[in-house]
Amino acid sequence: MGTVQEKCALRDKFRRIRREIPQEKRGILAEAAAKHVFELDFYQKSDKILIYVSYRDELSTFPVIRRALLDGKRLFLPRCDPSRRGHMAFYRVCDPVHDLLPGLYGISEPSEGCEPLTEEGGLCIVPGLAFSGDGYRIGYGGGYYDRFLSTFSGTALGYCFTQQIVDSIPREETDKPVHGVATPDGLILPD
Repeated sequence: MGTVQEKCALRDKFRRIRREIPQEKRGILAEAAAKHVFELDFYQKSDKILIYVSYRDELSTFPVIRRALLDGKRLFLPRCDPSRRGHMAFYRVCDPVHDLLPGLYGISEPSEGCEPLTEEGGLCIVPGLAFSGDGYRIGYGGGYYDRFLSTFSGTALGYCFTQQIVDSIPREETDKPVHGVATPDGLILPD
């Protein structure tokens, strides 16, 4: 089986695994994973946080979003470019209730009036269907985060349920690793 086929099979497997996590436990698990994010020097020293809006059965990012705003961090969320498949840019969000609108794929995105990210660095919380201990991930197949991470100069941190951690991930030349992964059970930081 080739890398592309392996990734497709793993995507299906981890979507199933994620769906099976009981709804009543999800809030507790999200709070636990977020706590691990807040303990990181990467978080404490960064004045800006780049983060996605969790969607469907992903581990909720709202505890991180809420706390980052309370901590006075500048918060940036992605907006996909519908004219360029696989491309996105980050925009500052000060109030998630008023600054977010349904976007591409039905995922909430910053509205047109939000200020674009124009500076380097920061902490970027990255989604994925599966992460390995060495920081590689399987995303959703659009290449959005791999393209973004190829030029990102800050720290990238995966964020997922513990059940989404695997020993290894098939990878291609364009795949970009993260610097670590936060799960409800703790942090995984590659050597």
